[in-house]
Amino acid sequence: LTPPGNPNSRTGYLRPLRDCIGDPPDEFRTGWKEEWVALRAEQYLRFTEGLGREERGTKEWVERHKPLPKVLQRFDSAIQESVASGMEREHAETYHALQSVKGALGAAMREGRKDFACSAYALCDALHATFRKQQQDWQQKQAVRAAVEGDFDGPPAASGLPPPLYTNLEGKYGLQEGDVRWRNLRAPDEAGFRGLLSETLVRANDRVDCFSEEGYRVLADGEFVVVDGPIVCFEAAESDLQGDHSPVIIKQITFEPEPLSRRASLSLRQQTSGAFPPNTLFRLKEIKPAGSWLAPDGETRPGVDLLVVTATFKAL
Repeated sequence: LTPPGNPNSRTGYLRPLRDCIGDPPDEFRTGWKEEWVALRAEQYLRFTEGLGREERGTKEWVERHKPLPKVLQRFDSAIQESVASGMEREHAETYHALQSVKGALGAAMREGRKDFACSAYALCDALHATFRKQQQDWQQKQAVRAAVEGDFDGPPAASGLPPPLYTNLEGKYGLQEGDVRWRNLRAPDEAGFRGLLSETLVRANDRVDCFSEEGYRVLADGEFVVVDGPIVCFEAAESDLQGDHSPVIIKQITFEPEPLSRRASLSLRQQTSGAFPPNTLFRLKEIKPAGSWLAPDGETRPGVDLLVVTATFKAL
């Protein structure tokens, strides 16, 4: 039986991708490229505001100005960073291209449409394969450590889980921009569950320069601007019988904070970017009031609420 309330926002309602959009098409790992023009056009029509939306939302405009080879070239540096962080080149190209049309792709999945089925399966396949590879790499490192150290009675190895990752709920690039149902994250359903099952890809990171006392900052036209609303924190956990609960690591880089920054004392720091695949169930765990919590730099106390969320998906 279907649980009461909106099934897309109920705990335990994780459906296999094939139940959402049918069986995977043959050769979906390459077939998504044939869907690119129509998918990019729909992204402009449904998720872009301002002048030129109607013109850009045509296949003819996309073919001239946003063909896939040109898009992949634009994302080349990001693709290389992902490959350096452990992604296969094919998976990195698939991910970075399709994350740019996540709104249209998520909407198509939510509506049960099959016209972008290759893209949906290709994106999920790239993320799930990367997730499994990251798990295997961590297990191998643990096995090597155990073989070298034996019964060494020292400090335990660091967790293989990524750190908490963050993004904005509202405003530019916010979660609501790709799926308006995020606006109801704090509203419980009939059973008291607070969360949603999102067909839209979710991205997050732990960049220290995205945080300020005023709230979350996004990079727009080369400058950081503060967006209104709370910040969402994705808390990772180990996989269990219910599914997987940790973001797929898209990029990890080590950098040195700017010399004149008050954060210079952090010295070298690892920065992580991650993603949750379409068809992930998010649950609101906790709300930390504005000013009561610390940003990843360990110093800044943003003056907005922090919504701590857990995630569940089932990697193929």
